Amino acid sequence: MKNRLAPVYKFRLDLLKAEIIDGIIVIAINALKPAEHIDLEDNRGSLVINAIDDQQSEVIQCIERLDKSPNPDIIVVWSGVYEEENRHSLQDFEIPMLINILDALEAAIENE
Repeated sequence: MKNRLAPVYKFRLDLLKAEIIDGIIVIAINALKPAEHIDLEDNRGSLVINAIDDQQSEVIQCIERLDKSPNPDIIVVWSGVYEEENRHSLQDFEIPMLINILDALEAAIENE
């Protein structure tokens, strides 16, 4: 039997994700000037995106407000492992990681 409520729950999860992303964007825009970033690595422990092995993981390093884009209020997340850095849209993350990013961003702003 197919769950007829599944589309409703999916819609609600999508709305929740959009609200969290909007919250991160508003906080970041108010805290950062264009082309500025805030480090997230050292505030509440590392936010692990991808465990490479038992010794190394890709972790979120910072949130940046871009200035060289069509929209100057674009917020991106940088992560890194070894010498490689990766840029991510907030849309790339699922709700639990977005909540962790939001918490880390708020902690980083409080610590500045």
